[in-house]
Amino acid sequence: MTVIVEYVVLDNFTLDLLVALLVAEIMRIKKGLCVLSAIVGTLTALAFPLIPEYFIIPYKILSLIACVLPLCLKKRIKRALGITALFVTLSAVFSGILQLFLNGDRRFGVSYYYSGGKIALISVGVIVAFYIIKQCVGLIKSTKTKSELVKIKLSYNDRELDIKGFIDGGNMGRFKGEGLNFLSRDLSDLLDLKEVGETLLETVNGKSVEKVYEAQELKIYYNGVEHIHRKVKVIKTDRDFMGFDVLLSRYVLEVDNDYKQVKEVIR
Repeated sequence: MTVIVEYVVLDNFTLDLLVALLVAEIMRIKKGLCVLSAIVGTLTALAFPLIPEYFIIPYKILSLIACVLPLCLKKRIKRALGITALFVTLSAVFSGILQLFLNGDRRFGVSYYYSGGKIALISVGVIVAFYIIKQCVGLIKSTKTKSELVKIKLSYNDRELDIKGFIDGGNMGRFKGEGLNFLSRDLSDLLDLKEVGETLLETVNGKSVEKVYEAQELKIYYNGVEHIHRKVKVIKTDRDFMGFDVLLSRYVLEVDNDYKQVKEVIR
């Protein structure tokens, strides 16, 4: 049987990327790690023809573990196991669908397809459709973004402060893709934080270059959920906020490092 390497690369990369993106969306993981997962999956697929028959199943298991590892970086064991289980489940589902529609066969517990690039086309189509739908949903949500006062816990130098934050629907500032949060004058004076860079801010008062700092952890309690952000980017200000200590980014509830249900919203 002749194997066209280009098709193997395209099919495996796009399919692995699709699975990784779905896992990242469901488990709230940064999407940049999905590309690394897809690259690992493609490399293991290229080496697959060299594997002896008696080692095919163990190699497939090791390949799945290698693919999911980038998505589990710096995650707690329980969360990493959940990510792994979801990745394996979605991989099995897509494998079954492709086997059904592309007349694939199974040998030694592994599915084989002869698609001639069809898998790549299907995967790209699903990814594009997924992106368009997500953007539309995000646009709808953005028009409904509400500014709200919330209870937060800010950690720095292994200390934790119980303070209040205000989710500002108009705060769209970012630093290297992450939302920026603004500290009040008193909090700015109190916290000794690590400087990580500078950014150009555009406000109603004009443009200014501001230093960006990094806090250890930020916990936000919103609608019965504890959102946990690590290595949070903040800017120190000389402003006195009325009734709260941190002006939060509008993006704080969209992506977090970890999250869990809590019994009630803490006010």
